[in-house]
Amino acid sequence: MARFTPSPTAIVFLAVLLLLLVRMPGLESFDLWWHLETGEQILAERWVPKTDPFSHTMGGEAWVAHEWGADVIFYGLWRIGGLPALLLLRSALVAGAAAVVFGHLRRRVPHGTALISTIVFVAASHPAWNVRPGAVTLFLAAITMARLETWARPIPEPEIVGPFGIPLSDEEEDRKKANRGLLVLPLIMLLWANLHGGFAFGLGLIGLYALVAWLPALGHPSPDAPKTTGPWPISICLIACAAAACINPHGPALLLFPLEFFTDPHDFILEWAPTSVEHTPFLLPMLIGLVLVLGFSPERPPTRRLLVLAILIALGLKSIRHLPYLGLGIALLAAEPIGHAVARLDWFLVHYRGLPQGDEPAFDAAVEPDAGRQWWGWIVPTLLAVGIGAGFVSKPGEEIFGPRYAKTEYPEAAAAWIKETHPAGKMFNHYDWGGYLISRLHPTHPVFIDGRADLYRPRFVREVFLPILEARPGWDEQLTARGVGYIVIPPEVPLADAAEAHPGWTRRHRDDVAVIFARKPKPTREGERGDEQ
Repeated sequence: MARFTPSPTAIVFLAVLLLLLVRMPGLESFDLWWHLETGEQILAERWVPKTDPFSHTMGGEAWVAHEWGADVIFYGLWRIGGLPALLLLRSALVAGAAAVVFGHLRRRVPHGTALISTIVFVAASHPAWNVRPGAVTLFLAAITMARLETWARPIPEPEIVGPFGIPLSDEEEDRKKANRGLLVLPLIMLLWANLHGGFAFGLGLIGLYALVAWLPALGHPSPDAPKTTGPWPISICLIACAAAACINPHGPALLLFPLEFFTDPHDFILEWAPTSVEHTPFLLPMLIGLVLVLGFSPERPPTRRLLVLAILIALGLKSIRHLPYLGLGIALLAAEPIGHAVARLDWFLVHYRGLPQGDEPAFDAAVEPDAGRQWWGWIVPTLLAVGIGAGFVSKPGEEIFGPRYAKTEYPEAAAAWIKETHPAGKMFNHYDWGGYLISRLHPTHPVFIDGRADLYRPRFVREVFLPILEARPGWDEQLTARGVGYIVIPPEVPLADAAEAHPGWTRRHRDDVAVIFARKPKPTREGERGDEQ
């Protein structure tokens, strides 16, 4: 039975899975609803939309549905198991990323150090815990970075030699094995490009490793560059990955989409706003800790790792959305300095307690011989995970963890009123509710705006949507010009007070979540007004 002892990597996967399931966050992502509706449309029409089908402001405009594959998967799971099934998928993806990180590190550093680094990653991955396709990118990014680090690790010189100085280990075979590890990356990129626009992160990461590999060949010797693998394998891998990313419903044009989106300022969305201590209190301690472990490490980290970390820090500071990838980089690239820091701390603690100790703090990089434990070490944790998942999406689990969010976070009653009364004119709605209203009212009542920031672009939000929502001068004229006949908004926004006081609007519905105003009909003739319903 010893051979079936759970693998430490499998235990980490199960622990993170349970953590995310027990935490049971509410449905924090407002975008899930239009993802589900998109998946339903794709399955119904057998075609990925190329233009906007959901709004009256952007209807017919070009739209890159870069998450179409994830939308189909999400909708299928939603039909099978509802919200619990989607939460289970989200938890499994984040837990899978944690298992990839720990499994990679435990072959290079002691288990304690690998566990500490994995905990740092899980804590930093919090922005990706929402139920949406971004969790796919987190998982695939972990695999990609682990593969790249495995390839970039210099192949050591043979330590054992035979007669006449002939090495007993096959350096050529080690080189081929390292290069073969890159073969999976184009396949990952093919999948990634059809699931989420975050594939651009993977391409950029591969390109960065290729650049570092070419530095010696370009006349810039670097002691950190891999000395035995050479730059060509990673360069060919980069070309193959770029070609694989072009195999999608949008073709090579998809490669330009992330660049266009990334250059637009989307700071009106919280997750794309610059990172601050107010919203991410763990950021400052994490960066201070990184500086300390790098500064006190007796060995200088490779330039490759410092360069990648610097870029990830810049991305993490640019927006909250990128913090999980900063955590991923710290876990995979700073594990050895973290191990040195732990050893130094342990040395000082022993010294403080007056116990016998060595002359210098030592970092034991040795790992257990069974670090590559066979697949059977996953049997018991897998059975436990399947049992937990089955109970989670069962009828009792659905009753416990079912959709209790609609009445408290979304305009459920307001959507029902619109569906029943069919008010005249077009809709103006709050940004956060667009996806939900799409799922409830499409196609009879197109929305004004929803969470597809790449479609509406910052200019539309700042110059059209926000001036109306904030009831700036001319808001009624803006709505009139766009044919808006009714407004669905939270009661606390400025537009609600303005519409309440405006003679051309009347309140038709109100509850704890939403209020609906309808435009009063114009008089049919002098002295007589039309029916206000």
